Amino acid sequence: MGLFDFFKKGNKSPNKEKKVKSEQKNVLNDALLHALQSSDWRVRKSAVEKLTDQITLNNIAKNDSAHQVYQAAIEKVLNQNVLADIAINSNDSNRRYCAVLRITDQKILANVAVNSKDEDALIEVVKKIEDKSLLENIARNNEYYRVRAEAVMKLDNQSLLSYIAENDTDSYPRKEAVKKITDQEVLYRIAKNDKDKFVRKAATDRLTSQKHLSEIAQNDKDYGVRLQAVVNKNMKDQTVLEHIVKNDKKGQVRMAAADKIADASIAQIGYIYAAQYDDEWIMRQIAVKKVTDQEVIKSILKNETENSVRVIAIGQLSDKNLAKKLYIEIAKNDREREPYAKMMLSKLGELSVFSTPYELCKTIDRLSTGEEGINILLNYMDRVNSWEKKDRGYYFYLLARNSKNIGCKAASYAFYAADIANRPESTTFGWNVLKSAGILPATTKPSPEIAKKLHEKYPIPKTIQKIKNYQLPK
Repeated sequence: MGLFDFFKKGNKSPNKEKKVKSEQKNVLNDALLHALQSSDWRVRKSAVEKLTDQITLNNIAKNDSAHQVYQAAIEKVLNQNVLADIAINSNDSNRRYCAVLRITDQKILANVAVNSKDEDALIEVVKKIEDKSLLENIARNNEYYRVRAEAVMKLDNQSLLSYIAENDTDSYPRKEAVKKITDQEVLYRIAKNDKDKFVRKAATDRLTSQKHLSEIAQNDKDYGVRLQAVVNKNMKDQTVLEHIVKNDKKGQVRMAAADKIADASIAQIGYIYAAQYDDEWIMRQIAVKKVTDQEVIKSILKNETENSVRVIAIGQLSDKNLAKKLYIEIAKNDREREPYAKMMLSKLGELSVFSTPYELCKTIDRLSTGEEGINILLNYMDRVNSWEKKDRGYYFYLLARNSKNIGCKAASYAFYAADIANRPESTTFGWNVLKSAGILPATTKPSPEIAKKLHEKYPIPKTIQKIKNYQLPK
């Protein structure tokens, strides 16, 4: 008899219906059991998803070879002791891990914590444990440093945290303990004496004593730790900061100290050193933005080999003709930095590097948005009439979009009107915008005549202030 024969219509007595349902259940169970014997894990997994018998699920969770199948079974196992048995005794690390994720009983979690030798599973167990004494024992004694560190993250016992921070054999638990310690003397000892720079750095970050911070900032052998002392919000001693600005061997540390110096002339010493001598070009790039001495900037431009630094230094020049000359050199010779150099040249009103007005607009479109983009575009307002109409349209489109982006919708409509006046074809985006805004009726058919009249009705604003104050004519 087929499985679906039981569903044939007909009048049945209550006893007969009960018998049919029982037979149907047996057939379904037989079908599931048959599926569980399949060599195809997909078939077995599908059967597991329909299975409710806990004994069978327990057996599959412990013994099926396919992780997709046993994971599906573990998700349906209800007995926490069965899950613990898998978590502790299975030879399959993934099976152990999946079982741990399903354990919620605190006593059983404690049992797994004591008996498991699986590091990854233990980390998940520790995340769930609420017993502070057990967590303290794990933090002090577990053989795996990652497990100890996980337990430390849940502790608040200052005495034990201090002990771990100064005595654990691995830097990870020590660092996690340091993050929770409040005792300043303990933190100072660690910041001064720990052999691992990252632990010292973590301790330095929590120091509040000006004296302790000053000592670390001037004497630690690792620049990252010194830097941490300098940027600590409690580091305010101007004398010490000045000493660091003038003497630290690392430009980044000098620059950080310069940022906190009240005397601008002293701060410049730190910025200049970092801009000239830091061994990381990104730090030199950041520093050169803060250098004001024009002769120093010219010296940097003469000696700096990294164009990423040079393009920023050029922007610091007060001599705009020299700046143009240097940007043009980079635009011609450095393909990677050509777009940035051209963008800066567009700000300076230099068109010689752009083959067409379209290229100019494309450069501005790509690298400058909002009010900055508007200001650059406005520099070319008096030249636009000499451009081809399609380039003028693109130019006004950029002004429209950037005006909208800074909240100047009225001005954006005037620029969209200028766009369609130059590009009146129906595919021009401005038509849709003006219709959506109610400036034009939704049924308007695009034409050069309508575009021209609208452009004449809405004169374009030619300064940033007029853009911000623009009101549509009635």
